[in-house]
Amino acid sequence: MYSKPLELLWTAPELLRDPSSRKKGTQPGDVYSFGIILQEVVVRGEPFCMLALTPEEIIEKLQHPPPLIRPSVSKGAAPPEAINIMRQCWAEQADMRPDFNAVHEQFKKLNHGRKVNIVDTMFQMLEKYSNNLEELIRERTEQLDFEKKKTEQLLNRMLPNYVAEKLKLGMPVDPEEYEEVTIYFSDIVGFTTISVHSTPFQVVDLLNDLYTCFDATINAYNVYKVETIGDAYMVVGGLPVRIPNHAEQVGEIFQLGH
Repeated sequence: MYSKPLELLWTAPELLRDPSSRKKGTQPGDVYSFGIILQEVVVRGEPFCMLALTPEEIIEKLQHPPPLIRPSVSKGAAPPEAINIMRQCWAEQADMRPDFNAVHEQFKKLNHGRKVNIVDTMFQMLEKYSNNLEELIRERTEQLDFEKKKTEQLLNRMLPNYVAEKLKLGMPVDPEEYEEVTIYFSDIVGFTTISVHSTPFQVVDLLNDLYTCFDATINAYNVYKVETIGDAYMVVGGLPVRIPNHAEQVGEIFQLGH
């Protein structure tokens, strides 16, 4: 009886090429089929599901290599031992495949000599690997959340909060017009001379200490720090929040700066 291509995906290549042998079957052919079943368990999908090919195309490629075609299973999909056994089972040369006794022995080694059937062993391995993978994912997720928070903090320092929130949501930020604002620039008197007589690290420490103090000071006022360039410190009152006393707010900071 003619078999549909979908029904032949578990069939060994040499049996696909010789229909007469396919009817009787062979032990190496059964081992190949077991390897394909392992692939189904490992990736939780149909045979060759990761390839963008129809069953007809897969059977055609299996019958007429090169190139050889096999399921593509990543190293991280299952324990390396399980993937190694699986790949041995679907070797192109039938005599290169292990028999079921050898497969069983390999699984026994993985179970430290305990007598457990192959399928149970396979599922135990995958369950253990899945648990380890879940723990790894949890750790990676925590790291990702931590880095995300650091990025958000940096973004909120560089931009007004409402602008940062819109950008994080992928929303456009429309330009706004302000009728009046107060802009304050500060410079360090004699900064060039200070720099000439200081090491780079001393200059960095000076600016860091000074601007940290400035940042703490302006937090008490309704103003927005635009940027710092070298020894220049730029503050704006009246944006992004419109307030009537923006000049007064900036003026008080100016008095403190002197």
